[in-house]
Amino acid sequence: MSCLKRYIYPFVLAANLLFAFTPEYACSSESPAIQINSPQKTSVSVQTPVTDMPLVSPPRTIAPFSASSRFSYLTISEDTQWSGSVLVQGMVTVAAQATLTVLPGTIVRFNPDSGITVLGRIVVKGTSDQPVSFSSIYMEPAPSDWYGIVLTASSKKNIFEQIKIQGAESAIFSRSSSLDIKSTQISDSSIAIKLTDSIARINSSKVSTCLSGLVSLSSEIDIDSLVVEKCRVGVSLASSSLSAEKLKISSSSQTGLLAEKSHVRIDKSLFSGNQAAAVIVSSDGTLQKSGFLSNAETAILIKGSLLKFNNNQVLDNRIGMQLDDNLAVIWGNSIYGNSGYNILYLGDESIYVGGNWFGTSLSSDVRKTLFSSKAGSVNISPTLSLEPVIDLQ
Repeated sequence: MSCLKRYIYPFVLAANLLFAFTPEYACSSESPAIQINSPQKTSVSVQTPVTDMPLVSPPRTIAPFSASSRFSYLTISEDTQWSGSVLVQGMVTVAAQATLTVLPGTIVRFNPDSGITVLGRIVVKGTSDQPVSFSSIYMEPAPSDWYGIVLTASSKKNIFEQIKIQGAESAIFSRSSSLDIKSTQISDSSIAIKLTDSIARINSSKVSTCLSGLVSLSSEIDIDSLVVEKCRVGVSLASSSLSAEKLKISSSSQTGLLAEKSHVRIDKSLFSGNQAAAVIVSSDGTLQKSGFLSNAETAILIKGSLLKFNNNQVLDNRIGMQLDDNLAVIWGNSIYGNSGYNILYLGDESIYVGGNWFGTSLSSDVRKTLFSSKAGSVNISPTLSLEPVIDLQ
């Protein structure tokens, strides 16, 4: 038991993540704490210092901006184009029969409590030389400065291409809609992309410094090259389907990927420098040809999931893999050099993890890097005699 106590923290972390990133909590800046009841209750009184001085936020600098067009609480009922410099003061609604087209080089700034609601269609197509910019009125945008772009029951082809979005509550929020996101950068927002009952294709895009990168409920997502960095949680899926290649999630302060009751197919991806890289719960699919490198705690936690885990590299984490049962199929991987355990197995029944490379071909040395809650429940034979070639490019 003394060895197990050293690793209580990863379990508590994972349990917190399951609460924090289910859809009900995905927008929240706080996650509920796990309560541990002890036989003897101790009452602790914490007093907050009382001061007569009110807490005052420092004034924020308004960005210099000369608007060529201004819109306040407008309903767009026919096809419309925006260009130049646009200031939005209040909510703009694109009616069901209309299309709003934002031309290359357009700069759109939003007052607080402002945004765009799309019932029809929106097409935002910048170019590499003339990207479109959506931001708040402030010099340094911050999360929730403005509402964002909300698609509602818009099954038409909504397009976001070569666009930079900053300072939104939900930069792109899609409800029962379809959309394409290409060569787009989203930063400094509470949620970068939020999907509910939607279909999204994301290509060659980047999300950074948001509380949540991608939050999906009952949606289908196809990703070809997406970078998510410096978020609290990178990608959160609930009852969704994700197909991803070249997904790179790094520097997440809580977790890189959380999938619950979802189908995932992830290839050629990288999870590095996160607190925890991935938590897969009650899901299925494949995860292959990917790297889980230098994550502070557990690289991947798998629970109740029929997951095929093949040809991956799990290296330089605290815990390589935490397996709560024997449902996952794990073969052809390099799992070694993790400071705590390469595999931490908490299931009651035996599990087979042979056919993997654990840094050595000596079974006695391999077993020193494994931990199971029940002695002899982890079958490692035969291990690979050589490290498999894994191309993470």
